[in-house]
Amino acid sequence: MRKNYIGTTPAFCRESALLTELYILNCLQYLVWEKAMGPDGIHPKLLHECHEKLALPVAFIVNSSVNTGETLSLENR
Repeated sequence: MRKNYIGTTPAFCRESALLTELYILNCLQYLVWEKAMGPDGIHPKLLHECHEKLALPVAFIVNSSVNTGETLSLENR
């Protein structure tokens, strides 16, 4: 079992209020993948199995959204 990073690293960078890559990694690693897909159509098992490769891009997308105040829309699918 991998080490749980929530207790050892801050969830947010206090200076800029951004999510850290390690926090995202931990969330994806311990994701309950037996649940159903969300509205984005991505199965949780895929997110769980690819957590190491997805942590940095997801952190970048979330932090960019927070900085700009814009969110991604699923309406144009």
